[in-house]
Amino acid sequence: MAKFAGGVLIAVSLLGAPPAALGQPVAGDRLITPWTSHRPAADRASTELVIVAIAIDTWHAAHASDPKRALWLEAARQGCAQGSSQLVKRVITRTRPDGSDRQSFWSAHTATTAATIGGVRVAISVPLTIGVGYLRIAAGKHWLTDTLAGGVVGYACSFVR
Repeated sequence: MAKFAGGVLIAVSLLGAPPAALGQPVAGDRLITPWTSHRPAADRASTELVIVAIAIDTWHAAHASDPKRALWLEAARQGCAQGSSQLVKRVITRTRPDGSDRQSFWSAHTATTAATIGGVRVAISVPLTIGVGYLRIAAGKHWLTDTLAGGVVGYACSFVR
């Protein structure tokens, strides 16, 4: 477990590097999708997918053999994902691709969705996590590395047992 935690910390620290250091564009449109009119829809859709992932996780927890324990574990996974995300956003202060604020690193939406892997079937939560990550990039809210780091951290939080 110590090797796993060390690997997660190294991966997250590398993903926090400035976009220019990772070869990502820093001038001009800076986004994967040039369709700026689609950004609000992508932002809304990513939030709705997070809600779907949490709802599915909650439904599974409520129907578990020990629902009280399962719901507590779900709360712990989500607390891990959200708590760590909000703390790091305030420490790293990386500017979002759309320039709206300095809370880009890492994607809390992606981390929250990835944290549901602990309670939901992988076949459901992994595609939802990938979809949320892509939509956060398409919305201009995150760099690719932000969503990758969020996915890694959320996946690590999914091991709360």
